[in-house]
Amino acid sequence: ILGMLIHFGIILPHLIQYDPRYYDENRSDDGSSAAENATSSVIQHWTTHKFTIFISIIASILSLISLWKCAIIDPGIIPPNPSPVRPPVPMQPPTATNSTEPPRPVLIGGPLGYRYCTTCNIHRPPRSKHCNSCNVCVSKFDHHCPWVGNCIGERNHRWFFVFLVSVAILTIVVTGSCWRVVAECLVEMNLEEFGEDADEDDKHE
Repeated sequence: ILGMLIHFGIILPHLIQYDPRYYDENRSDDGSSAAENATSSVIQHWTTHKFTIFISIIASILSLISLWKCAIIDPGIIPPNPSPVRPPVPMQPPTATNSTEPPRPVLIGGPLGYRYCTTCNIHRPPRSKHCNSCNVCVSKFDHHCPWVGNCIGERNHRWFFVFLVSVAILTIVVTGSCWRVVAECLVEMNLEEFGEDADEDDKHE
């Protein structure tokens, strides 16, 4: 949030100030615009393009919404078994092809089998893992994200993907804007040195 405030409150207004597309109507007496005299009118104007500003605003809103959603949505927590007795192996649910067959125990172990969790006292389904940070088993567990403060699992995978994409877009725009500020400062410093050298030459003449 602090980075967004710095970008939209300080960096972006500074770049727009030197963009000739926003100040061409402000002409000086000699017919040139203030932005054209700023020497940085040809450096990375895509950072202040209206489309880029619009995309950065949308990405900022999406990043905040997706961050909030990832933090509050249940990632797919499997309820633990409070009983001290180990539960029996779960049975396979009947399907349309074997509806007449008696239920059979699910596969235990292996990459596609159920696994027993001693902490939660349950047989968790495949792709489910126990999160040491939250101390619960999560369905389709991916990882525990410290930035979100929640596990990433079956129910918030999509929101986490939206969060990553929006933050990646913001990173590209902010990095380009920062490089543009550095480039403009270097150009202005070089022109100031060139102007001072020209003034000294005029004095000598």
